[in-house]
Amino acid sequence: MPDWLKIYHRLPYPAKVLAAGARGRYLSRWRYGADVAAQVEEILARDTWTAGQWHAHTEERLAFVLQRAATQVPYYREQWQHRRRQGDRAAWDVLANWPLLTKDALRDNPRAFVADDCDVAAMFPEHTSGTTGKPLVVWLSRQTIRTWFAYSRPARAAGTASAAMTAGPSSAASWSLRWSAASRLSGCGTGRCTSSICRPSTWPRTTSRLTWRP
Repeated sequence: MPDWLKIYHRLPYPAKVLAAGARGRYLSRWRYGADVAAQVEEILARDTWTAGQWHAHTEERLAFVLQRAATQVPYYREQWQHRRRQGDRAAWDVLANWPLLTKDALRDNPRAFVADDCDVAAMFPEHTSGTTGKPLVVWLSRQTIRTWFAYSRPARAAGTASAAMTAGPSSAASWSLRWSAASRLSGCGTGRCTSSICRPSTWPRTTSRLTWRP
C-alpha cells in the first residue's frame, strides 16, 4: 500500500493545498452527518442525569456490549468457547471474568475483533503510528466516527481538554476524552461499533479490564 504521507510531502505546494482540501472533505463526510446536532443535544442532555440514571444506563449498555462481544466478535467468542470446553462456567455478563487485551493479540489478527455483522470494506481503517512497536489497525463504522465527533463537540465547546476533564464524572464532555482508549470490546474495529452498540458514556467503569496493556 502506498505511503500517502510521503507522497504528499513530495508534492509541490499548490498540489499539497489541493490534496489537503480533498482529504478534509473526505474526512468531513465520514465525521459529520445530518443528525449531528441531534446527537450533540442528546449528549448534552445527559449532563443533567441523576446518579441513578447513569447507573441504569451504564448497566444496560455494559450488559449489551458483553453479550455482543461474547457471541459475535470472533476473538472473544473463541475465548469463551475454549473456556467452556475446559469446564469454565464463569458468566460472561460479569466484567471481572473477562481477560485483559494485549497489543500482540490485536496485531496478530485484527480482523478477529470485527463483529460478524460488520463489513470492513464499508468501514474506515485507522492505523496507529507504531512508535512503540508494530503499527495497529482498527476499523471504524461511519456511525461510530460520527458519534465520536458528536461527543467531541461538547468538549471543544468547554474550551480545553482540562476544563472538560474537571467537569465531573457525569459530564458528557468528559466521556469524549476517554472514548478512544476505552472502547475496545464490542465489535467493529476492535470494539468501536455503532453508536447504538457502544457509546462512550457506557465505558468509564470498564476501562481497566478491557483496554489493552503494553
